[in-house]
Amino acid sequence: MNIHSLKLQLLLFSGVAAFVLGSCKDESSVLGLDLYPEGDQPNIEALNLRNIHSYVVTEDSVVAAGTGANLLGILNDPEFGITHASFYAQVRTSSNNIDFGNNPIIDSVVLGLGAVNVFGDSTYAHDVSIYEVVEDISDDSSYYSNVSFQIEPTPLGTYSGSIYVDGSDSISIGGEEMPNHLRLPLDNSFGQRILDQSGLSTLDDPDAFLEYFKGIYVRAESSTPAQGAGNLIAFGLTGNLSKITLYYHTDDQDSLSFDLVISDNSARVNHYEHDFSNTVELQAALNDTASAGKDMFYLKSLGGVRPIILLPNLVDLQEKGALNNAHLVVPVIDNPNEVVDQPTRLSIVQIDSTGKSLFLPDFFDNEVLLGGFYSESKNAYTFNITRHIHQVIQEEVENRPLAFVANGGAILANHVILGGVNHPDPSKRIRLELYFTKP
Repeated sequence: MNIHSLKLQLLLFSGVAAFVLGSCKDESSVLGLDLYPEGDQPNIEALNLRNIHSYVVTEDSVVAAGTGANLLGILNDPEFGITHASFYAQVRTSSNNIDFGNNPIIDSVVLGLGAVNVFGDSTYAHDVSIYEVVEDISDDSSYYSNVSFQIEPTPLGTYSGSIYVDGSDSISIGGEEMPNHLRLPLDNSFGQRILDQSGLSTLDDPDAFLEYFKGIYVRAESSTPAQGAGNLIAFGLTGNLSKITLYYHTDDQDSLSFDLVISDNSARVNHYEHDFSNTVELQAALNDTASAGKDMFYLKSLGGVRPIILLPNLVDLQEKGALNNAHLVVPVIDNPNEVVDQPTRLSIVQIDSTGKSLFLPDFFDNEVLLGGFYSESKNAYTFNITRHIHQVIQEEVENRPLAFVANGGAILANHVILGGVNHPDPSKRIRLELYFTKP
C-alpha cells in the first residue's frame, strides 16, 4: 500500500467531527427560489456545511508524453518551493535516402526552440545544456513526469542567457524572415557526424535515423535562483521554429542547410523535479496531514502537490429531504509572494482506495455546469456537485476523498493557496452549500 492510500484510509476512519450546520436566514439567497411564482415558493432549507477536512499530498507525477508544450527552466517560489523542468525529444529526418552531396563539411549547428508561454521572470538567464539520449524513447508510450532516459555525459552544446524570446519580433535567417526564437548552438562535431552518414542506411528513412540518433535532452543547469526568481519557459516543439538545423557546404556548393525536425510523430517527454525543503507552511502541511490544512491548503501543478478534502457524515442528512443543489465553494487566499498566476479553472475528482482518480457523475451530466472556474468577484472556485452529494447522502456510492486538479496542470505552471475550514477570515473558509426541499 502506498503512503497516499494509507493516509486516505486512516483519515476516512478517524472519526472526523460532524459538519457544522448553519441555516440561511435570507430566503432570497436560496438558489432557484426566484424561479417560482410569488406565494408558491417551495419549502426550502439551506445549510452551510463547514467542517470539511482538507490536506495536501505530493503527487508522484503527471502525464508527460505528447503534451501541447514542453517546459525548460528553474523557478523558486517562496510558498511552493523549487521547480526544475527539462524535456526529452526525438528529432527526425524530413525525407528519405538523404545524400548531402560531394564531401559535405559542417559550418554550424543550431537547435531552434519557439516559446509559447512563460512562467515567472521572462528576463531571467539560465545555463542550458543539450545532451544526446542513448536510450530508446517510444512515441506511443504513456510516460509520466518522473521518467528519465540515459544520456551521454558530455553535452552536444551549452548556452548561457535568457531562454525566453518574444516571437512578436522577426529575424532574418538565410534570407528568410521568421518570428524571433531561441537559438542554441550545438557542437560542430555533432553536425559533422550527421553529415558523415550521407548515402548510408542510417538516412534511409526517419525510423532508421532514430536507431542511430535517439533524441535530445535539454536541461537548465543553473544554480538555484533566489526565492521569487527564475522562470519556466514552455516551448512548442512541433512548430516550424523548433528543429535542429545543420548549416554546411560541399565541394560544389556553399550555404546549404538541412533540418532535423520535431514532428507530431516524435516522442516528447517533460521531466519535472520539485523541492519543498525551503518552504514553511507547505512543508508543515505535507508533514502532518492530520492537523494541517485547517487554515490553508495548497495546489501546485506540474506534479507538485494536490489538495484533498473529506466530507464526512453526509448520510446523516437523509432526513433533510430532497437535495436540490450542492455547491462547493473554495475561496482563494491572496498570496503576497505570488510568482506565477493561479489556475483559471480547477477540476474535482474522487480518489479511490488505490489512489486512482475518478470523475464525479456531475462531470458526465454537464462538464461546463460542474464549474470550477475562478471567479474574480468572489475570489473563489465554485463547483456544482449536486448529483455526487445526492448519491453519497442516499448511500448509493462510497463517500470517497475529493481532490482538486488544475486544468492543464501537466504543462501550465500554476499555483494557488486555498482557504481551509479554520481560516481566521470566515469569508475565506471552504464550505459546502446545500439546498433541500423539506419533506
